[in-house]
Amino acid sequence: MQSSERQSYLEIFDRILNTVLESEAYLFSDAEQRVLAEFSKLDRHSRYLYTRIFMRKQAWHRVSGLNYGEDMVVEQSCKYLAACPQGSEPFLLTECEVGNCDEAVALLLLPELKAMAKAKGIKQMANKPKEALCSAILKTAKQRTVVSFFKKNKDDSAKQRQNGLIQEVLKITGPLVQLNPVVSELFERLHLVFFRSATHLGDNNSMRSAVLAIIGQIRFPSYTVVRSPDLFASRDDVVRYKMLVEIGYQMEVLLTAL
Repeated sequence: MQSSERQSYLEIFDRILNTVLESEAYLFSDAEQRVLAEFSKLDRHSRYLYTRIFMRKQAWHRVSGLNYGEDMVVEQSCKYLAACPQGSEPFLLTECEVGNCDEAVALLLLPELKAMAKAKGIKQMANKPKEALCSAILKTAKQRTVVSFFKKNKDDSAKQRQNGLIQEVLKITGPLVQLNPVVSELFERLHLVFFRSATHLGDNNSMRSAVLAIIGQIRFPSYTVVRSPDLFASRDDVVRYKMLVEIGYQMEVLLTAL
């Protein structure tokens, strides 16, 4: 990706933050404003990296697969974003938050699942789809061994097997990060206030359109932007509006599927 486009993503993200807080900060609690202030203090690359992860929305990302700069810089930015400032929230969660075997095994790619199944002695898996491989591997974590069968605390034994499987997966994936849902929801509301629309739903990504406009790939007629700072009366109004928009979107998806 060209440097100008990279700069544009961060330029738009920063503009959204500064514009909203300039006249509509009252729509956010003191704690939320502290989180946004902490974001502004981050170095440029860390803010850019968060911007790109925020737009991708995928649950977990392998740090090694985040191609948004040199490997060492990306790793350092992930550490900054996963740190928890005093009285605030971390922007990213790490692999420590992978909570169960199902979630862990789903992170593996098909060749990785085949290799793990082979290592565990699971047979006739060569041409099986990913779902079948995941099920077979998960089954091994739930099976009792002869030793575990005679243990008094069978729950601890099962937990150990499941934790062991999670650690096996993490050795393959390496460090992971995902959006902290508390913070990402805050940024979704921030974007909703700025764009006056739910940009995080479906393909309605106003931020991406803004980036394309800045780099000249989309051209809009000239116009003057006049923002109404009192469109929302309170934070509760924004929260309720966002909730209703999301319900409306889910209903639209369901009706489309009929």
